[in-house]
Amino acid sequence: MSQFSNILPDVNGNKGGHQLCFYVPADDVAGWPAANGLVLQGDIQLKPGKVWYLLGYTRHTSSYEHKLKPDFRGGLYSLEQGGFLPTDSPALGSQLLRMKGRRFVLAFKDYNGYLRVTPPGHSLTFSEKFDSQDSPSGLKGYDITFEGAAPLPALYYSGGMQVSELGMVAPPIGNGGAQAPVTIRYNGSIVKLVQPGEELLITSDFTLDFEVKFI
Repeated sequence: MSQFSNILPDVNGNKGGHQLCFYVPADDVAGWPAANGLVLQGDIQLKPGKVWYLLGYTRHTSSYEHKLKPDFRGGLYSLEQGGFLPTDSPALGSQLLRMKGRRFVLAFKDYNGYLRVTPPGHSLTFSEKFDSQDSPSGLKGYDITFEGAAPLPALYYSGGMQVSELGMVAPPIGNGGAQAPVTIRYNGSIVKLVQPGEELLITSDFTLDFEVKFI
């Protein structure tokens, strides 16, 4: 049986961008499940007390790309993931300073429901660029980038993830159905993931216009 098949375009369900992104320091990862090709089979294990963290990029700014650079050993993939954080504060600035030069494992779910994670043993380095804009009508914030190189591109993942303040985000993450969390966004940025059975109370002195989407 041939190991190859026809390669055909997906003209109906091919959506770009990311719905959700998570990160964890590479040193906090204790172990990786086995892989079948580019599909991880099992859960990524973190060290005791360690969790994943949400990356609240502005909607439609998050992306991932890789490029294969052939060489005599078979080639390496350059990997890059990033997006825009539309905010600034002393707390955020201090946290980004702590992330300077450190390496992280990234997980990102696209609008087709696929969750991918950076390759086992090959984390990405953090960098950022801040722009204050030149008028109040502009949106100040940080362009975030994680980049590195690996012998594999990002792998597909359907295991569980223990996320800070959210608890266990269990599979099937983002594949629809009763187990999928609801994403709450404010001005295009993620502010909350509401888990199945969790109650969200919104209070305001103003009229709110919002849209609920099950992802």
